[in-house]
Amino acid sequence: MNTKAIMNAKAAVVLFSLILAACGGGSSDGSSENAPAEVAPHVTHSTNISGVWSGTFIAPVGAVTATVNQPESDSAENPVQTLTAVLTVDLGGPVTMNLTGTKSGDTWSASGTDGTSIVSIEQTLSSDDNSSGTISIQSPAIAGAVLVLDYDLTKS
Repeated sequence: MNTKAIMNAKAAVVLFSLILAACGGGSSDGSSENAPAEVAPHVTHSTNISGVWSGTFIAPVGAVTATVNQPESDSAENPVQTLTAVLTVDLGGPVTMNLTGTKSGDTWSASGTDGTSIVSIEQTLSSDDNSSGTISIQSPAIAGAVLVLDYDLTKS
């Protein structure tokens, strides 16, 4: 046998064993010492979105103000939080209505009606006080059609 080839093979086995040990893999008793990878906890931009959110989606009209109440902060035990809100949409004349909805992670949504108009909002937080999404409005003022607009809200 070639002595050099045997030495290279032994060196490779030793090197492989060292790498395997450093990575936590394998053990001399045959059991695996590898533990499952830890899952990073979900991080949201805001644990509680209560406050006044406002934005404009059609300048100079189209103002939206949502006064949101989230009674509980996010928690691992109950990740979906209920919301209530008072929404004012002004398309040349204000319409105010009560909304209900939910917040889960970085997304929140709410919807409601004043008896003639139906409004729903869908938002994704980009920071503690900024979010972007859509507003859907169905109103006799727009011939019953559903108007869906992109808009950003800022919490004051």
